[in-house]
Amino acid sequence: MSERNDANGARAEPLNLITETTCPVDLTVEQMRWQISALIEEVAALREAAREKNALEELVLQLRDANQKLVVATLNAQSLQDEAEAMNRKQQEYLSMLAHELRNPLGRSPLLRRCWQRFRARRLNCSSFSKSSVVRRPTWLG
Repeated sequence: MSERNDANGARAEPLNLITETTCPVDLTVEQMRWQISALIEEVAALREAAREKNALEELVLQLRDANQKLVVATLNAQSLQDEAEAMNRKQQEYLSMLAHELRNPLGRSPLLRRCWQRFRARRLNCSSFSKSSVVRRPTWLG
């Protein structure tokens, strides 16, 4: 029991921690045992509730972690899908161009025109050479 002082510093009556409202005197031993067992059951139920709360908090943490991983995986999948779609567009453009070139092989390509002109010019120049100016292949090569 503890003693306390009032506002004037005088010693007050000791503070009784157990009052008659919490523990009436006229309770029988059997009633007290029943109250104690009820309190023990209540404490056990509170402990069980605390364990369940901790388990639920652990599950919430696991769900948050799984959610973060899912968000990262979703973002990675989205970027991979974007890359795949870009590659597919490039492939479609290439195949379209290739199909066009196969339908119209010697279209108005300046490079092909220049190559054809050079080829024709060389062919014409080669025909103007005399046979004596052409170097013959050695017979020993076969």
